[in-house]
Amino acid sequence: MVKLLCQLVEPLNSDFSVLETRYLGIWYKKVSTGTVVWVANRETSVSDSSGVLSINDKGVLSVTNSTKSSWSSNTSRNAAEETVAQLLDSGNFVVKDRNNSDPENFLWQSFDYPCDTFLPGMKIGRNFVTGFERHISSWKSMENPASGLYTISIDLRGLPQALLQRSIWNERKNDWDVFSTSQTDHCSIYADCGPYASCIPEESPPCKCLEGFVHRQASTGDLGPEWSNGCTRRTPVNCSCTAYANLDIREGGRGCLLWFGELIDIIEFGKGGQDLYIRLAISDLNHIQTKGKLKEKEEAGVIAISVIVASGTAILAFSLYVRKRKLRKTGT
Repeated sequence: MVKLLCQLVEPLNSDFSVLETRYLGIWYKKVSTGTVVWVANRETSVSDSSGVLSINDKGVLSVTNSTKSSWSSNTSRNAAEETVAQLLDSGNFVVKDRNNSDPENFLWQSFDYPCDTFLPGMKIGRNFVTGFERHISSWKSMENPASGLYTISIDLRGLPQALLQRSIWNERKNDWDVFSTSQTDHCSIYADCGPYASCIPEESPPCKCLEGFVHRQASTGDLGPEWSNGCTRRTPVNCSCTAYANLDIREGGRGCLLWFGELIDIIEFGKGGQDLYIRLAISDLNHIQTKGKLKEKEEAGVIAISVIVASGTAILAFSLYVRKRKLRKTGT
């Protein structure tokens, strides 16, 4: 079994010199490189050598220096009669009753607050009852264990799926913007194109507005094309029903499936799939029909030109063939 230690650690600079910052961390005891797997006060370091880890009578862990507190566990459960802090063999640093080792009764555990390393027994995801979320985030740099640009979390939109993403800080929004994700197929991300837009896996960019809808432009200052707002109707309609489809598509179709509100998460296939009938204003229908007729005329023109060229080629070939035969007869 690989053993781990919990103690104050000092990250190395890029030139392997020790920085004047200290963190409460868990790291492998026998690994010479000092691989750190968890950091308590990753956002606020201890800047001197007087760092102390303590536990009070309420079961709250604290990392303090000579002047202030750097970190605390903020335990919400009621403390046991005899509270202890213990580093388990799994690497889980827990606060518990000395006589109770049931994980369900832990007052606090580091596995609920992963850093950049996923250890066996950890979980990522969200508790739908309490809203508490566990996710993994990278270090800001080799020297700074604060939360960095990359996270691994469970995307709860649609079917839950693991998602590795890179974020960039948006000064105007005062929030993180998703810059890139690990998924090459954007259509597998729920509602990635926003409402009233379809996602086409074979195209780049994959998002486009449905017929009769226009793109909702992102506000000035956003990074790149923004599709989370999707599209909006070109002409408003006074109806709550937005679309319908056959409930059972076998043998010509039976039943009716209705949509109310915004249409989200539509994937457009080159072949197969199911027809979706969307309610539009008459003016938009006329616009679409006009576009369709123009397209038909263009296609008819191309076909006519192709037929004329093909016929001309055939006539020319036949003339040359007849001419050749006449020459042969004349020669004989």
